[in-house]
Amino acid sequence: MGKFRSLVDTTAGMDEFRRRYNITNDVTLPLAAVDADRSCTSTTMPFSIASIVEGGVRFPLSPLLRRFFSFFELTPMQISMNTFRVVNGVSVLNDLLDLDLGIWDILHCYSLCRIKGGKTYYVKVRSLDLQLVTELPDNDKHCSDFLQVGGNWEFAAEEVGRSKRVPRENGHPGHSLL
Repeated sequence: MGKFRSLVDTTAGMDEFRRRYNITNDVTLPLAAVDADRSCTSTTMPFSIASIVEGGVRFPLSPLLRRFFSFFELTPMQISMNTFRVVNGVSVLNDLLDLDLGIWDILHCYSLCRIKGGKTYYVKVRSLDLQLVTELPDNDKHCSDFLQVGGNWEFAAEEVGRSKRVPRENGHPGHSLL
């Protein structure tokens, strides 16, 4: 069990978690069993609890995070916590400073890499002088527990077109993107 499981393993804890992270009732958050399969179903997508607490994931997902998943053909369980921090940090910068930074701006500062022997991908800074998000931890821990998120997790109600969906199966980016 990871350090964040205790935040959501009781009804009162889940209510506080929803309040703290602004999760509306139209998003379902069943806690997955410790040994549960990490794949999505036809109605749910797994997200680590840490991706919400430390990675800044909010529901419905930000358009930039959705585009990131779609562009690289990855699911939420395939990217590192620091990748969530970078993409969501850029999304916050866009909102706060009225910018329009996107995937190519992220790729200008970071390269996407795969953890050796694994299926997890992370962003690596290209130059310490050119970073969009700074002070990232050196390692990613606490990602073992996850929620099977369902309901209105992917798109805001007012979004038209609903393009750039999050892939439903584990994928991998093309070699030219790594």
